[in-house]
Amino acid sequence: MVTSSLAGIAPNPFDPVYSASKHAIIGLVRSLAPALTESGVTINAVYPGFVDTPMLAGIRDHVLRHHLAIADPDEVADAVQAIVRHGATGEAWVVQAGQPPEPVTFPAIDLMTRRLTGENDPT
Repeated sequence: MVTSSLAGIAPNPFDPVYSASKHAIIGLVRSLAPALTESGVTINAVYPGFVDTPMLAGIRDHVLRHHLAIADPDEVADAVQAIVRHGATGEAWVVQAGQPPEPVTFPAIDLMTRRLTGENDPT
């Protein structure tokens, strides 16, 4: 399990470098998952919102003043256990205070080249 932040899923104009590093985790997890599957290893990312940890101490009052949810660390731990039990791999999961973990839905993209029959067909 890899830990990121909601800043990896949503825009964060206040700290774009932090947000970019968290966005990168999605690409890492989704790209590693297929290679690790052959060896039976699963990898997922958890994207918590604000969590009541020492990292939040300096902005806790600001977060509360703006009525933003703050999760207890135990909620995140419970969510991680639920995600592991789910058994999937290569997924990103949002974890918000008072809500069950929820996977992020990504569009299906086919990267294979398609040739149109008869058009520029060298055969």
